Amino acid sequence: MTDAPSSSRIELPDGTTADWLLSTLPKGVKEGDMLLISGEGGDFDLEIDHAETQRRRQQGQTKLEALNQTAPDGEMTL
Repeated sequence: MTDAPSSSRIELPDGTTADWLLSTLPKGVKEGDMLLISGEGGDFDLEIDHAETQRRRQQGQTKLEALNQTAPDGEMTL
């Protein structure tokens, strides 16, 4: 039996990543959720940005659908 992960990799606004303890993330956060970070000094608050999460998921879906429209039909031989 494996232990559940205790940390999550977060992509920061500058594109770098950091590992954060799951206990510091908002309750109910899921992979792909956008987070709002606010605060000063060493104190900060996190909340899920539902509107931005939805906007980015829709943007990704739109790009995927555009790519799939140019995909060939039928069987592929590799």
